[in-house]
Amino acid sequence: MFSQLNLTQMAAKIDSLKKWTVSTYKTTKQSICENLGRVRKFLKFLFNKISSVFARTFAECSSNCDSLRSVAHNGELLERALSFFLSSIKTLSEKTFEDTIETIHNYDQVVLINSNQISAKIPVFFDAFRQKAPFEFKLPLWF
Repeated sequence: MFSQLNLTQMAAKIDSLKKWTVSTYKTTKQSICENLGRVRKFLKFLFNKISSVFARTFAECSSNCDSLRSVAHNGELLERALSFFLSSIKTLSEKTFEDTIETIHNYDQVVLINSNQISAKIPVFFDAFRQKAPFEFKLPLWF
């Protein structure tokens, strides 16, 4: 009997342990499924949010790309225009100013030379292109 009673108690304890294990398993499974359901909803929400942010960011990046291309193109045009302007200024300062000063100097020289040689009644003309005075040619008498 003693062993029969022990076996009955052990069987009852095993049944109790079995019921506890099954209920704990069901509770744990339910909890895990609920958490997975929340995680799925949360992940779906995050993916939707990321896709909307990605679409917006892609549109902004495309717009920025077009703007930067336009800036680069306009920068190249500005660089060419400034290069042309600087070339023109260089020509003006190195050639035109020098030629003008040289022409004025030559004119002054002709006037000085001719004021000593030709009477004051005859005006002196200076050809800036050929840098020659007209007195080398025959002038009409009415000058």
